[in-house]
Amino acid sequence: MNMSQHARLTDPTGALAVIAPELGGWLLRYARPTAKYGLVDTLHFSQTVVDRYPKEMWAGNPLLFPMVSFNQRPGREHHYVWEGREFALGQ
Repeated sequence: MNMSQHARLTDPTGALAVIAPELGGWLLRYARPTAKYGLVDTLHFSQTVVDRYPKEMWAGNPLLFPMVSFNQRPGREHHYVWEGREFALGQ
C-alpha cells in the first residue's frame, strides 16, 4: 500500500492526521506541534506494518464513526431513534 494513497489532513495549529481511505478510513498517524519538540507523533505507524494488510494489520486506529458497534432498538436490530424518528443503520 503506497503512502501516496493516504489522505493527509492538517489544521491551522499544524496538527497532522494521516488516514488510509482504502483501509476503511484507518487513522495511521496523528501528530501535534509543540513549542519545545516541534511536531510530535501521538499515534505513529510503520509503513512495513501497513504493507502486510490484509493478512496482518497492527497499526493505527479505526475511525469508529458514527458508532463503535452495531446498534439495536429493542426488537429491531440495526435501527436507532433520534429525536423521535427511527432510522436504519447497518453495520
